[in-house]
Amino acid sequence: MRSWRRGLLPGRSTAHRIHVQAALLHSYTTAFLWSSLIFVAGAVIAGLVLQRGDLKTLASQNQAAKVDPPVEEAPRRHVCRVRVACR
Repeated sequence: MRSWRRGLLPGRSTAHRIHVQAALLHSYTTAFLWSSLIFVAGAVIAGLVLQRGDLKTLASQNQAAKVDPPVEEAPRRHVCRVRVACR
């Protein structure tokens, strides 16, 4: 029972260090894989959602709805009073 414990203590066995380094490498590659998959999925979704064309042609198209100019009215004021207690 003591033999397997000796391998887990740092400084006693190089096998422990090798396993830790392998685990670190695996975690970095896994994180990189997931982040790259999320990036590719976002690029595909953006490619499907955004319109084709350059900015000049897209800006020339009037896509905004025309709104009647607002009627001149006095600016509204909203007053909020907060009591602050200091000790």
